[in-house]
Amino acid sequence: MSYIQLVHQVLRKLSHAEPPTFDRIYRDVEPIEAKPNHIRYKLHVDHCHGNRNQRLHGALIASMVDTLTTIVLVTESHPSPRGVSTELSVSYIRSVPVGQNVFIDCQLLREGRNLAFLAATITDEDGKLIATGKHTKYMGGESQQN
Repeated sequence: MSYIQLVHQVLRKLSHAEPPTFDRIYRDVEPIEAKPNHIRYKLHVDHCHGNRNQRLHGALIASMVDTLTTIVLVTESHPSPRGVSTELSVSYIRSVPVGQNVFIDCQLLREGRNLAFLAATITDEDGKLIATGKHTKYMGGESQQN
């Protein structure tokens, strides 16, 4: 199985859980590029992703930083997201209206014995920066990379 197929499988399992969970919000997120330590996703911003101003909701951006960076840690030997978040921060640069596409680039910066350091960059169709995120996960001594 290729890495992008593994990512598709993990994202589908999360977003289509029974009974439905909060992760169903990722049903519209599509992995478009994947290699170990880096995944690029695409999301068409629909009305259900927006706030009352018809802009991509900031809480969804924060949730994407959390969940989509975690998927970068998925490997063949660990096919499900793991660890627990210890820190999450998002910097919002500009808004994006409903109807546009956004791209979410997630990467593993470093993984040690106990902690993984991840980052996300969200851009619009023109490559303009929408938000950046940093995410630290406690891995409980389960280092698999770096």
